[in-house]
Amino acid sequence: VELTANNQNIFLARFNSSATAEDAVSFGSAGGGVDTAAALALDPEGNPVIAGAVENEVDFGGGQRGSDKSIYVAAFDADDLSHLWSNAYGTTKLGLVFDLAVDATGNVFLAGGIDGAITVDGNNYTSIGDVDLLLLALEPSGSDVLFWKALGSTSKDAMHTVSASPPGRLIAGGFVSAALDLGAGPLTYDSGTESFIARYQP
Repeated sequence: VELTANNQNIFLARFNSSATAEDAVSFGSAGGGVDTAAALALDPEGNPVIAGAVENEVDFGGGQRGSDKSIYVAAFDADDLSHLWSNAYGTTKLGLVFDLAVDATGNVFLAGGIDGAITVDGNNYTSIGDVDLLLLALEPSGSDVLFWKALGSTSKDAMHTVSASPPGRLIAGGFVSAALDLGAGPLTYDSGTESFIARYQP
């Protein structure tokens, strides 16, 4: 399988048990740029869901998505890697994706960070520090945002890992630089950069 690229592009490939590529697709933002696929997870039907960042608009198969410096989530059919759905969220400076999870019902969860402003589901957020933490949850078709959370201190904070834990719980972890309130009251914080783990009910 041969792919083409206009700079640093995203690719998704399917391999058989002999490690031979059966299908592969690639995507690049308009005008070139450094685009990344930072995380991959499978939905309950085995369809791959990927997430990362792009420098400009990109078409995953369902039309142009995003804008300058966007983070994205996109799902593809496991049989032929055709497009199922895709979403992108533009930022004014920098968007980071660190991890992705899908629960038993197909809900999709993204862990990352944001520097600058971002708009999700019609709501705006502007980072307080260098990087603020970001947690995003989408329903199985990607069309609706179940919830999203962004917050931070005047320094660096990020949501680095996420896992869907039955029954219907979400476990997320990362680091903070202040006594942030992740939803259950301010964290106990001493100094420097400290790790955290949090549990959410979507």
